[in-house]
Amino acid sequence: MISGKADSNRRCYRIEAKIGFNSLSSRSYFAYNIKENDKYLSWFASIKYYTANLENIEVWSNMERIENGIIEYWYLYVKTTQTILNSISLSFKLGNAHRRNAGLKNQTVMSVELIAAI
Repeated sequence: MISGKADSNRRCYRIEAKIGFNSLSSRSYFAYNIKENDKYLSWFASIKYYTANLENIEVWSNMERIENGIIEYWYLYVKTTQTILNSISLSFKLGNAHRRNAGLKNQTVMSVELIAAI
């Protein structure tokens, strides 16, 4: 799918693909962004895999800003969710944000989430 969106200050053109197989799904897009005199590329990809033992494994990547062949901002995470009981599941997520801007620090985060349906 090719799409374009615009407002008064920004235009974005992107090519997107979604693929799904039995227990695997994927979504990805490349975008060309124009904001006033600022032009850059973006790339996003997400892959989810469902198994009998692990409810799901997800790898998510977003390179929001690619300029002159250099990645200015990149966020990546890996997440897995396991069902404990019928209505309770536990998720573990490890993520990293990479920023080339000297004023902003790179950040690594690990989170654990308990989900209960009532």
